[in-house]
Amino acid sequence: MLCCITLAAYTQAATFTLHLKCYIEGYYQAGGNMAAAAVNGGCPWATPGMTDRVQVYLRDKAAPYAIRATGLATLSTTGDATVILSHPTLTFGDYYIDVKNTRNALETCSKLPVRFNGVDPVYYDFTTASNKAYASNMKEVAPGVWAFYSGDVNGDGNIDLLDDALMENDVLTFASGCKRTDLNGDGNVDILDLVIFQSNPVGAFIYAKHPW
Repeated sequence: MLCCITLAAYTQAATFTLHLKCYIEGYYQAGGNMAAAAVNGGCPWATPGMTDRVQVYLRDKAAPYAIRATGLATLSTTGDATVILSHPTLTFGDYYIDVKNTRNALETCSKLPVRFNGVDPVYYDFTTASNKAYASNMKEVAPGVWAFYSGDVNGDGNIDLLDDALMENDVLTFASGCKRTDLNGDGNVDILDLVIFQSNPVGAFIYAKHPW
């Protein structure tokens, strides 16, 4: 009986801690920092030193790649986020790390499943190489520095004409505030944001890539 209790305690963990590092293309500035986009835009949930929020999912390593846990975390201007991932049936194992920015960055998945042992925190840094993302689906924003693509304004997993229409509208109406179209995170939607969007041309067919 004691053996079985010990085994159950080892094989099941309700909470994982993930220390994540990632940059968002449009927010990136020199020296490994990003704009305080949420603060600049006056987002009601913004806190000092905050770039934005990320929603992180753990997905099974094999089809149908079911979501096993999720956590919403604050992404700092240095690209760091501590994500608490919980579910009553979450067990140790290998999971894909699937990251969705809550505003305009393209959903990005880890290249391979990552081991979570249920005890130790996990560290995953997307910024050091393109192949940290599935299908190397990131953009180099400085030599050797990689970031999630900006421009998925409607959050459908594609950077396309639907996003372009939203960008054009907000630029023409001089939109400001907590806007998904504020790609550089300065609190205004203007030509500077449009330049970022057009650097990832619609014809390049940039979309979220993952095994599911």
